[in-house]
Amino acid sequence: MIVCVSVCTPKPRGPPPWRPLLVGVVVLSVMSVALSACSEPPRCEAGLCPAGSRCVAATGLCEADSEQNQSRLPLLRGAYAIVALPGLRYAVVGYAVEQKSLVWVEQGPGAVGTTYLAGPAAGDSAGPEGERSAAVSTQAGVPHVVWLRTVDQTLWHAVRIDGKWDRTRIAAVPPNRVGHRIALALRGGLPTVAFEDAITGGISVVSRDTAGQWSFAALPAPAAVDGFAPALGGTLAISGAGGGLALATYDSVGGDLILASGGPSNWQAARFAGRDAATGVDDGDVGLPCALARDVAGELVVVWRHRTDNAVWVARSQGGAVARYKVSDGTYGVVGRAIERRHIVGTAVAAAVRSDGRVAVALQDASRARITVAVESATGDFKRYEVPATGRPQIRPQLLARVDGSLVVAWLELEATGAGAGRLAMWTMSITAETP
Repeated sequence: MIVCVSVCTPKPRGPPPWRPLLVGVVVLSVMSVALSACSEPPRCEAGLCPAGSRCVAATGLCEADSEQNQSRLPLLRGAYAIVALPGLRYAVVGYAVEQKSLVWVEQGPGAVGTTYLAGPAAGDSAGPEGERSAAVSTQAGVPHVVWLRTVDQTLWHAVRIDGKWDRTRIAAVPPNRVGHRIALALRGGLPTVAFEDAITGGISVVSRDTAGQWSFAALPAPAAVDGFAPALGGTLAISGAGGGLALATYDSVGGDLILASGGPSNWQAARFAGRDAATGVDDGDVGLPCALARDVAGELVVVWRHRTDNAVWVARSQGGAVARYKVSDGTYGVVGRAIERRHIVGTAVAAAVRSDGRVAVALQDASRARITVAVESATGDFKRYEVPATGRPQIRPQLLARVDGSLVVAWLELEATGAGAGRLAMWTMSITAETP
């Protein structure tokens, strides 16, 4: 179904307004929507309602539709991940609140499949399982998942091979060791897990070798600031490429973004943003939250929030040097009026690199509970596209760059009685022409 609509996006500072794009909209089903500049706010006539709801023309908002009830798609809460699968398919892994289980929701051609990997719904213990988890897939689309088993506070790993899940407890991590955050990356196709260490108060890493053995290491802390030892955590991201690993986290004492490299045991950590390593000048509270991605050459892309300046930044390696760009400064133009408004941006961030090498960043606008996607252009500027309104708060964005150049933007639509849980919604962006 092809629907032509006009969707208005806030006018960015600096670069000119974006030109028409072809955008495919997916909310657990696939629709094509042509977007162009306009003066009307986004409305749900574009088919942007999440699963289990319908558009009400009188209000332009989405409301629950019992005839389209898709309760088989569970409510999710907390951190979740989106991973690529072969044939432009993808899956979302997260904690299903009502089932108290770790769920795998796979999006295929015209169908959605739901599988429970751990917890009561998977035939495991009666207690909740998977409240903390992470997932990633290989370039060939082989998924890896890690999660915390709540009943005994142990860390588990699963990999799907030939359609079957192989689950293993990571014995190298003692019980009660994993804190609030887990991150997962692949190094040479082998999993490496980083987590907030509830025992040491820092960050620890566990890696699996070719023999299937797991080794444990603690991330070394960066140098102290003004005599105060750093306190790492609050956000955590890890990325692998070839034989190297990179890890990003936050020092709540110095208010700095910490970047570490190495692996599996020879880690080195340093302050990447916030306090200038050469001059010692403090640039403010920087790095909470942060995200990592890799470009087509395997170079690292780092995204973070600058809390003091209410801005989102991205850094990437270019020609051996690190280039930094401001993605959003929280200032948005009001259409038709010569004024600007400030929004609290970047309270959650995600990053991906398209197949053409251009960076995309999804960020959460806490002022309005909306998701914005900033996509790099040929000139290096970032153009912002706002996810259309659905009448529900939008939180926790995730990004997936597919091999055809499209972006899958995922987020949770908060339910009124969901106790912080939300229904999964998605938006697929296909940029078919360059926008100067």
